[in-house]
Amino acid sequence: MDKRADNSRLKFLDVAKGIGILLVVMGHCIPDASTFQTISNSSFAFFHKIIYSFHMPLFFFISGFLVKQILDSSQKFKIILKKFNRLLVPYFFVGICYLPLKIIFSQFANKSYDFSEFWKIFIGINPDGELWFLYALFLVSAVAIIFENRVNNFGLMLAWILAVIDLHTTFLMIKFLWFNFFFVFGIYCRANFPNFIEETTDKAAFVYLAAFALGNYFNLFFVPAATGIVVCLWISHKISQTDSKTVKIFEILGLFSMDIYILSDLIKIPFRIIFWNFLHMYTATFWICFIGAVTGSIILSKFIIRRSKILSKLVLGLKIE
Repeated sequence: MDKRADNSRLKFLDVAKGIGILLVVMGHCIPDASTFQTISNSSFAFFHKIIYSFHMPLFFFISGFLVKQILDSSQKFKIILKKFNRLLVPYFFVGICYLPLKIIFSQFANKSYDFSEFWKIFIGINPDGELWFLYALFLVSAVAIIFENRVNNFGLMLAWILAVIDLHTTFLMIKFLWFNFFFVFGIYCRANFPNFIEETTDKAAFVYLAAFALGNYFNLFFVPAATGIVVCLWISHKISQTDSKTVKIFEILGLFSMDIYILSDLIKIPFRIIFWNFLHMYTATFWICFIGAVTGSIILSKFIIRRSKILSKLVLGLKIE
């Protein structure tokens, strides 16, 4: 694979992450999405089901697709430590900072927080519940590093079997094995089918899209997750082949996707309290929270957090030279 082709691949993956993070924030901004009741608006309920059928598996797949094979086993500990700094430092720091807000504004929260359960932060249940991804990604990354980021047919099948078990049990609260499969699947595809998206025809993409729709209709779990990943990557590749401003926007969103994921929940709190808890404006709350969370996260990260070595380390897990 030449360097130009690899750069093209990274470009469309950035676009895919940009699309994915928009879907993540949209899902989090639906006013009653995290209540114990069903979503009251049927259109938003349908949209919520569609995006949640594949958007987080997409991020695990991309993360797996981008990992590199470990050639020197002696470097395993150092690589795991680097992953800890990148993922778990923000997981704990932002979660602890979020805790007082959770308590102060508990009357406006969809679910009240019990401080006696703070210990659960060590098993992936964060006061800022949306940070579970960082914990889960660290776990799947550490396991992959131990096995030197190598996956054969047996390893892929084993990961799938464990994912099926995890999907239908409540043993693991953050569904680690379910998401681990898509991370492993990304590693497998990079090693065996590195050009599968470029080689996907329009007709094949239509078939995947049809399977995605049917998989969602019949609640088949793996089908919409896998086909949704392929369709999203295919769309991202199509977008990346143009020179429009849209490509640049999605690339920027992709590059700031982790920043948006970590910061968006904090930023949308005041918008949510004003427009949902006080004014009870359902659709307006969604759009204001969505736009405010995305743009606010990028501005806060670019002009404040990323300009500070300490904040970059604690909030984003980045080491700024």
